[in-house]
Amino acid sequence: MSVLTEQEIRLLQELEKGEQTISGNRDRQGLRRLVEAGYVIEQITNISDTIYTITALGRAALRAAIEN
Repeated sequence: MSVLTEQEIRLLQELEKGEQTISGNRDRQGLRRLVEAGYVIEQITNISDTIYTITALGRAALRAAIEN
């Protein structure tokens, strides 16, 4: 994955605090790229709710981004 954007860093920092549930038609574009990179996993619970959780790879990418 290319360099993390500031938005992606913030998203990963939020997910480090605990999984997040996104409901309805909220924008998930930033999360999509993180899921595709393997930094975040998603679990669709129903037609409108998705749970996002940071992975070990995501934690490592976040640490690397913060150190640089």
